[in-house]
Amino acid sequence: MNDHPYGPEYNGTEQTQNPPPPRYDYLYGEEKKPWGGFAIASLVLGIISLLCCCLWYISLACGALSVVFAIIQKKRAGDMGGMALAGMVCGIVGAVIAILIFGYSLTLTLTNPDWIEDFYGNSVEYASIFRWLH
Repeated sequence: MNDHPYGPEYNGTEQTQNPPPPRYDYLYGEEKKPWGGFAIASLVLGIISLLCCCLWYISLACGALSVVFAIIQKKRAGDMGGMALAGMVCGIVGAVIAILIFGYSLTLTLTNPDWIEDFYGNSVEYASIFRWLH
């Protein structure tokens, strides 16, 4: 029995062929992109949602698209990644702030339609717009 460290078929002579180069794909796995286009889009739309939270219709649309793109990124890459997660969080926070601002202004308008007159100094043009809500 041959207990040589190079194996039992080693006969002590040098090899005439070069060994194949090592395979790094099984050592390190396939290279994954840390982020993709959907993650970047999610982050950009989430930031826009936060910045435009006073414009509820823009903030809601951008926040919803941010969440959708983050979910698509998770399904395509296997993990959400930092950019997509940050975009999703920014989009949700921006949309929630927009809903709160819109709900507060709608509640204020429906419960006290005279606040427009008080705010604009008894200007009939601005107050007549909101008079139909009461």
